[in-house]
Parts: sequence; C-alpha cells; structure tokens
Amino acid sequence: MRQTNDPSIGPVDGRYVHRVSASETFVGEASPLGRDRFSVPAVWPRVHGTYRMGAHPPDALLLCETFRQASYVVCHMQRGVPLGRKFLLSHMALSGVSLLGGPRVPVAPTVTVDIVELGRVESESASVRVAGEIALPGAFRASLTASGAILSERIYRRVRGGLAPSGPAAAPGAHAGRAPSSNTVLASGNGEPNTWRLVVNTAHPSHFDHPLDHVPGSLLLDAARSAMRAALGRPEAEPTSIDASFQGFVELAEPTKVRLADGGESMTVDFFQRGEHRARVDLVPPRAAS
Repeated sequence: MRQTNDPSIGPVDGRYVHRVSASETFVGEASPLGRDRFSVPAVWPRVHGTYRMGAHPPDALLLCETFRQASYVVCHMQRGVPLGRKFLLSHMALSGVSLLGGPRVPVAPTVTVDIVELGRVESESASVRVAGEIALPGAFRASLTASGAILSERIYRRVRGGLAPSGPAAAPGAHAGRAPSSNTVLASGNGEPNTWRLVVNTAHPSHFDHPLDHVPGSLLLDAARSAMRAALGRPEAEPTSIDASFQGFVELAEPTKVRLADGGESMTVDFFQRGEHRARVDLVPPRAAS
C-alpha cells in the first residue's frame, strides 16, 4: 500500500525514474505549474527496507531519492529527454529542513521541481540543473538542488570505456549505528580514527535496483550519513543539511576509503580510491536533544 494524498495516484513506469522494481519507484506523474515549474506527487510505500517511512524528522536520504526521481520524471515526461539517456549527477544538496510541528501522518508529500537549466534534449550531451522543494503541509518542508549531465548511451560508453555492469559481493564487516545486514554500508578501516571501508553489496535492492558499472550516489550518501551517525554515536540521527559533490566515478571493483572530518557544527565525509579523491559529502548533524 502507498502513502498518497490521492488514492488514484500510482507510481510512474520505473523507466522514467531509472528504476526496475515498482517498490523502488516513489513518484507519480508531473503536472505543470508554469513554464519551468512542475508539481510531482510523492507515492511512498508505507514500509521500506532501506528508508524509514513515516519518520519525523523525515529520512533525509528518502527526500534526496524522491527529488532525484521527480526531477527525472520532469525531464523525461515534460521536457522530452529520451528514455535510455544516462544522468550523471555531479552535485546534490538538501537544506532548509523545517519541522512544522505537525503530527506524523500516513500521507506522502508533494515535490516541486524548477528547471533552472536544461540543454538541448535531442543532443547526445546536455547539462541539467534543477531546484525545488518537498513539503507536507503542517509537517515538514525541505529545499533541494541537483545538477549534472545527460548523456546518450554512445557517449556514456565512450566515457566509461565500455565497462560492463558488474561488481563484487558484499564485503564483510559491521557498521557502528546499524545492525549487520544487507543495509551495512561501512566496514572497519585500517585503524585510523573516523575512517572506514565502503561496503559495496551489488545485491542491495535499493542501491542496485538494476545493474550498474559504478557505485551509485545513493550508496555514497548512505555511507556519509552512516559515518556521521557513527561519529555521533546516534544511530537514528538525520542530517539537517546535505551537500554532495561527485568528482569522478567510484569504481565497483576498487577499495574505497571513507574518512570523516568533524568540524563541530558540520561534518565532511570524503571518499578515496587509489589515493584519489572521488566524492565529498558535507553534512550538518541534528542538534543534540536537550
């Protein structure tokens, strides 16, 4: 069963959000609010194996994934980006998470997506930049942005050198702040403080809903939040702000070092492969309960 304001609304065809499983599709069809603004209903399941449904504050990674999907729906269904195109996000941010004091209710929010920049959709390489908001009246509101490139299959394969989707099995190791399971994303590092090894489980039903030739951004965000939780010693803590930059592909077959730097009011999580910096996620942790 889905959480939605309108029982007649169901999730879109998974191709429009680059998902295979219906259980991993979290949005419905977009409606125009203006030339460059669109409304997209979130269609959340009541229970999910990766995201905390009905949480207050809301699951930050669920908000990011919902906004990603809503943006893809708008690009494909409202702006004509052909199916089969590859979206490579270089940046995603979540900010301004405001709890409005309302009770937890079994209804999903509405997503507003503004197209800030979109190149020629018929070209084999186009830039894209979106901004928007996810809101549930009386409960919460959050602002989000994302940017990157949209590539044809031919250009993508050229960029990736023809690398086929594949990957190792789940790496061993426990994670502070989450019981060992298919959701484990961090394993013990080399003994350095606030340092871990990324666990890449290509059988994970959310992060690897379909075959990929690289580590997805959703897994990196999950690992960054897990590192924050481990450093805080608060396994349920949700960041109030996320600012993620992806400098390069994180390869499936390469060991990935995850390192957290605690700045007090904010934390920075960096990802390295072969000593090269691949991604950075800045997080603002929640205030400690008084």
